[in-house]
Amino acid sequence: MEKLFNSFKEIYQNGNRIEEILPRYDNYYSHTHLSKEKEKLHEHIHVVMHYAMKLIEVHQLDMVIDNLINDWLKINPKINQTKIIGDFIKELFVNTISYHDYGKVNENFQVEKMNNESFFERNTLNKIGSKHSILSAYVYLNTHLNRIIKSKNLAVAEKNFLIATAFLFSNSITKHHSYYFENHVDYTEEIIDSLKSYLHLFDVELTKESKFIISESTKIFTEIMIKIESNGKNYFSIFALLKLNFSLLTASDYYATNEFAQGIKIKDYGILLEKDKNKLQDNFINNSNTPYNGDLIRNLDSYNKLDFDKLLEISNNNLNLIRQKIAAEAVFTLKNNPDSFLYYIEAPTGGGKTNISFACTLELLKMDDNLNKVFYVFPFTTLINQTFTSIKKTLKLESKSIIQLHSKSGFHTTEHEKNEDGVYGNDKLNYINNLFINYPFTLLSHVKFFNILKGNDKENNYILHRLSNSIIIIDELQAYTPEHWDKIIFFLFNYAKYFNIRFVLMSATLPKIDKLNKEAKGMVTSLIPNKDKYFTNRNFRERITFDFSLLGDNGTKKITLDELRDIVFNELEKYCSTNNDSNGLVEFIIKKSASRFYTNICNDERFNDYQKFIISGTILEPRRQEIITALKEKKYKGQAFKKSIVITTQVIEAGVDIDMDIGFKDRSIVDSDEQLAGRINRNAKKRNCKVFIFNYDKEYLIYGKDNRYQQKLPFGDYKNILESKNFDILYDRVNSNIESKNKSDLIININDYWDYFKQIHFKGINDSFKLIDADTTSVFVPLSIDCKWFSESEIDFISNFQISIYNSINGNDVFEIYKNIVLGNSNFIEKEIDKKQISGIMSKFTFSIYTNSNMTKELMEYSDYEIYQQFGIIFLTHFKEIYSLEDGIHDEKFKEAVFL
Repeated sequence: MEKLFNSFKEIYQNGNRIEEILPRYDNYYSHTHLSKEKEKLHEHIHVVMHYAMKLIEVHQLDMVIDNLINDWLKINPKINQTKIIGDFIKELFVNTISYHDYGKVNENFQVEKMNNESFFERNTLNKIGSKHSILSAYVYLNTHLNRIIKSKNLAVAEKNFLIATAFLFSNSITKHHSYYFENHVDYTEEIIDSLKSYLHLFDVELTKESKFIISESTKIFTEIMIKIESNGKNYFSIFALLKLNFSLLTASDYYATNEFAQGIKIKDYGILLEKDKNKLQDNFINNSNTPYNGDLIRNLDSYNKLDFDKLLEISNNNLNLIRQKIAAEAVFTLKNNPDSFLYYIEAPTGGGKTNISFACTLELLKMDDNLNKVFYVFPFTTLINQTFTSIKKTLKLESKSIIQLHSKSGFHTTEHEKNEDGVYGNDKLNYINNLFINYPFTLLSHVKFFNILKGNDKENNYILHRLSNSIIIIDELQAYTPEHWDKIIFFLFNYAKYFNIRFVLMSATLPKIDKLNKEAKGMVTSLIPNKDKYFTNRNFRERITFDFSLLGDNGTKKITLDELRDIVFNELEKYCSTNNDSNGLVEFIIKKSASRFYTNICNDERFNDYQKFIISGTILEPRRQEIITALKEKKYKGQAFKKSIVITTQVIEAGVDIDMDIGFKDRSIVDSDEQLAGRINRNAKKRNCKVFIFNYDKEYLIYGKDNRYQQKLPFGDYKNILESKNFDILYDRVNSNIESKNKSDLIININDYWDYFKQIHFKGINDSFKLIDADTTSVFVPLSIDCKWFSESEIDFISNFQISIYNSINGNDVFEIYKNIVLGNSNFIEKEIDKKQISGIMSKFTFSIYTNSNMTKELMEYSDYEIYQQFGIIFLTHFKEIYSLEDGIHDEKFKEAVFL
């Protein structure tokens, strides 16, 4: 594609170097070091620009920047000289990076921060102390405002547009050391005058016009923007352009500072080269662990043409043929729609969505040479863990090629060439690669991902530039609250459009969120157009049968726990009589109910030969893994079993990989009920598997604010959706409801969200779109956990702190390590590495509760209040009174007992 504006490289090469402008440029320092000479200011700027140009190159960002600028120009119909204005804006973009540290010419910075002997005394008149960012932005603004003002070829409207844009870009400079990015430029007249003397160093003057514009910046900026009559959603281009600019500036600055401070040069940016793509294709096709993939690719056309009518009989062979046909249809559809940027994969539970996504990812990499990295986004850490293992196995990926990012993942390590920096040499490089996720494949949480798209904090913005030219698979889309569906599709559509991202959205109950966005409507390609024929195929449709008899004729009949206990026992025994084993799953909406039922069956002698488990949000991860392993192996603590029953809350829906025979579900929302069914007869190898729906707790306690619950589906529609798998019946109503709200002037809706864009209000854009509204607090349980649940590297890490390890790891020891790390005085990066490593270990001892619940107050009675005050963690000093590894929290001890 022909370029629109001058390239990043051309602009930088044709611009003036600081050493060509600044007198005595060699006298200014940028950073100090304990063991080597100080870094010169001009040297630092050149290294920053080297990294910026490298990031532009490897992520192919020139075209991204050009397209964003081009659409930003279109917002103002009075812009006639598109090429001239566009080139100037591109130059503004580049110069935020090259000018970002010009303010270090501040004598106070050189004296106080650099101990520079070339400067003998402080400047007490500059009103900014030793700060440098504000001075850098001041020089940047005056330099460019003077050029705009003096230009004889620009119309007034074009000058005003450039002035407003210059102010927007200057925020990247003023905020590049801040934790958050925001649109806020405010210079008092006193500061403007006090900084005037620095301008002559850069051959710039403070003109009457520029002084007025800077001193009245907020007012003038507002007046200029008001005159542009456009819907706020059209401001996405400048929003993304500014975020990308901040991302490149802060990332390049970090890389350059790290190179000087740590002596580590970054050369590998975690992208897929042609040879890597070819190797992935070969691994997928010729992997002996997954021979069905090679069979799929070699016989793609044959599988695609399989006759549905010949696959009706229920059999494992037919099930596998149908899976291959689904995958083949997805790949064929993908090949026929190479220009799409948004794809849907809607397939029944057990249809192999994850494996289909692997095949589609490899096909996309073949279709578009520019695509060079892959992201998988999940709402649950269990899904991240499962897919991480699966993708490594299927594509034969090494640790240097893939990373998982979530609160329980710990510190990702990769072997590098030996570094002279001792024990932390490799870890420091790993830390940088972790921070900037320099890996071709990244698996991360949905909260982290959307924070990258919309957030205004620095650490998430570091990563934004990496998203360009990538494939992003978003799984379990139904897990996102409908409240934000219109915002989700808005961000996905626009990032896809500008950043050349291919989004693949997956779910067994897929909400068609593209219907909520006028521009995106009809732009999403369904990769499985025959999805109804798969859902209604007997191998999937009859995998389980829903039984609604416990709800009565109108769906409102309630049940007692004793009644439910008897029904559960009878149904499990009936199943066992024809299958020689029986495994039941009972899900409640509220944990307290689950605990009561668990106690109920434990006290019932009829269940003596059943292995009984409870899984809830307060069960620690090692215990959860122990239960899952036991259910898969049919063995617990060395004893084999044929019968089991698992009592749980909705946490079981979060991708927990178990396969049970009979399910019982407290009715909630349709998506949730279908997700529970996904844990029953997952591989469709059994017969007579049922899911019984019952009514016990009031679902509005948990789902009352969810738009899906608010639809109040008639009982007939509710049954129809679960039986036919036509979830569009529900989603069309939800979408219609959202659209109606968005047309109203009387309630807060998407139009209010667009206003944040028009105001360039980054905090409002971020804060008004939270996938998880409620804040949570970590609860640490200092019990002992068997060593088998810790990796070798985790055990080695703990041992380095002189902790004696035998058969288990004690939580008190782990927390002491954590305190020593947090309160210690080690090197910043070394501390961050240790904190990341210990956080992964601590997660095995931790569960979460809602911060503002009464439960938090009740738990404080059993915890160390000083630890809570200091670290924000509820440390259960007296956990033995209220907690056990097998059962989690003892609900009977609490009044509220509301847990995740």
